[in-house]
Amino acid sequence: MLGAGTMGLILQQLLQRAGAAVTMVDRNPDRLARPRELGAEAVVGDVAELDDEKFDAAVDCTGAAPAIEAAFDSLRRGGRLLVFGVAPEEARVSLSPFRIYNDEITIVGSMAVLHSYGAALNLVATGAIDTTSLLTESLPLERFPEALELMRSGKGLKTQVLPGGGDA
Repeated sequence: MLGAGTMGLILQQLLQRAGAAVTMVDRNPDRLARPRELGAEAVVGDVAELDDEKFDAAVDCTGAAPAIEAAFDSLRRGGRLLVFGVAPEEARVSLSPFRIYNDEITIVGSMAVLHSYGAALNLVATGAIDTTSLLTESLPLERFPEALELMRSGKGLKTQVLPGGGDA
């Protein structure tokens, strides 16, 4: 998996629930502890650290073209790639059509909004998704500018803003 943000960690939990051993890659060193805490088999800061290891499936949760290409390159014959991260409309990737057909690679995209809200609520309600692990900060409403800055700087995962106050 590439991308240990909120959606990456949710997908990590779902994949592990389905029995997958997950290797997580994220370039932000502040995001490497959380996937380990959630049970990732391996956590690295760069695809290069995987020493050309090949996988049955890869999931991109970044939307970054180089990450999508790296995920594709990490697949073994018969592998599957899920492109889940939000990429800009103008983004382009370079993938080998020969390798897609010769290695029988399947590429799937998912926007995860079609008929998914009920299922998502059920996963949270039953505890299949640990939402508390995704919350890194609770701030009172008067600290909203600080919450925006945390989000813009890529620090933490989810910052909760509470009208009546927060933990801080």
